[in-house]
Amino acid sequence: MCYGRAKEILERNRNLMDAVVDILVEKKSLQKEEFFNLVKLHGSLQPMPPSVVDLRSAKRLEFQDTLTNQKEVVSQGRN
Repeated sequence: MCYGRAKEILERNRNLMDAVVDILVEKKSLQKEEFFNLVKLHGSLQPMPPSVVDLRSAKRLEFQDTLTNQKEVVSQGRN
């Protein structure tokens, strides 16, 4: 899964990689601002999908809320 995602990102950003390589061959170094400018010009960045940990945490919170709501309904029914 990680390999496939990394490969997809590299393929999508081939122009960016080529531009970075060209500048590094010419100048041997790259400032942060220069890199960000190259990303703006050549990059194809998309937001990262949620991680498995994030998904699991969200599901756990959802489940806890459901349990809390059910407890409230049950306790109200007893009164």
